[in-house]
Amino acid sequence: LIVDTDMGFDVDDVVAVCLANTLHMNGEIDLLAVVHNTGCELGVGGVSAMNHFYGHDNITVGAWKGQFGSDCDKHYEGTSGQNQYLSKVIDNAAMRGPVTSSKDAMLAVDAYRKVLAAAPNASVNIASIGMTTNLRDLLATKPDQYSPLGGYDLIAAKVAKIVWMDGMYNFGCAAGNIGPADDCYGSAQAALKMPPNVRLVFSSKGENPDIYTGAGMQTHHPQNSPCREAMKDWCCSPNGKWGVDGRLSWD
Repeated sequence: LIVDTDMGFDVDDVVAVCLANTLHMNGEIDLLAVVHNTGCELGVGGVSAMNHFYGHDNITVGAWKGQFGSDCDKHYEGTSGQNQYLSKVIDNAAMRGPVTSSKDAMLAVDAYRKVLAAAPNASVNIASIGMTTNLRDLLATKPDQYSPLGGYDLIAAKVAKIVWMDGMYNFGCAAGNIGPADDCYGSAQAALKMPPNVRLVFSSKGENPDIYTGAGMQTHHPQNSPCREAMKDWCCSPNGKWGVDGRLSWD
């Protein structure tokens, strides 16, 4: 599994990444990489902190380094942007991982190419739980030190399935809610031009899915858990679900 996340302005991504780490720890999946897909430099630091909590610093991480979303504190209607909890996790010495910002991370497309090249054919599933910037860019990559295949052919050889979460919001570059999206607009149309042998699954229940997850992390994780800290520090909860009831599971 590869998780491609926009972790930062919501905690459904935290639940997803922590769940993926738990499944990896239990031997139920092989988590190859977790990559971040907006320009917020702190996003991959949050990913690294989650992996680190589970003892998985060896899992490859990568960051998209474009302009879209590069202001971690900009968000629609003046809310506190993508940095809802990232700084609190990264600045805590008991929680931070070895990567604290995108300055310390490899490009997400390089992370993709590295792990895909090493994987058996038709063995990799991708959970796209954020913007489509990385997958668009991956399709356009050229042969390199990781593989003699270009991006399209590498995906065709190695990827079995891509699951796209919360489609319309993510495909629309967060509706511009995290800043100017000039280098994001059109990414969905490009990213969807996948090889025909790759199964594409769309989870389009983007509004009030009424499935809540993460409550156990809020109540049972230790105090040094960045998963718990993010759930605690996140700003809001819709539909009157406050306290320790978890978070709507778009992702």
